[in-house]
Amino acid sequence: MIKTEEKAVQQSLAMRVAGVVVAFAMAWSGAVWAHETDLNDRVTFFVTAVEQTRVEGEPAVVLSAVLDNGTRNRITLRGLSSTGGGKTELLSIKTRNGLEALFPRRTLSLRSGQGVEIARPDLLLVITDLTTATQFRKPFTLDLTFNRAIGEMSLDVSFLINEELEYGRGVIDVGPPPALAGETPEVEWLTTDDL
Repeated sequence: MIKTEEKAVQQSLAMRVAGVVVAFAMAWSGAVWAHETDLNDRVTFFVTAVEQTRVEGEPAVVLSAVLDNGTRNRITLRGLSSTGGGKTELLSIKTRNGLEALFPRRTLSLRSGQGVEIARPDLLLVITDLTTATQFRKPFTLDLTFNRAIGEMSLDVSFLINEELEYGRGVIDVGPPPALAGETPEVEWLTTDDL
């Protein structure tokens, strides 16, 4: 009887430990670090770090940034370009056999009220094929293309930190929908004379 109770306690403990390990693994398994953001009818992108380095043997600038979706709709980052280099891309980082592998990521979607940190250990924003000006740490422009409802964002990126402790910031203010802004939509009533 005592051995049966001891086995039950051991199995219960083993199941709890396994549950914690699974939950921990799910939290660290390549899920992008997301956070909540205010619903302020804005899409905000700010650069938190700029690093000159080498990526896969090629000179590059790596940006760390935060993208916040304060709109009431889902947004999708569909494209990147920069005056700092010939190629600008978002890369996912995956660990295979103890080595980091980089994979191009074509889009990045965020739900309403969600933000994401574009930084290690999950994502990299990399500019390669650098211009001479960028190699000498001159400011450059970063352009982000979102889904059609949001449009494009352009921001100046510097190698020097500003008063807000950022290297650049871009904001798209889409404004509240007419129903929330208190505006009455224009209504044109049809009559039988219009038929």
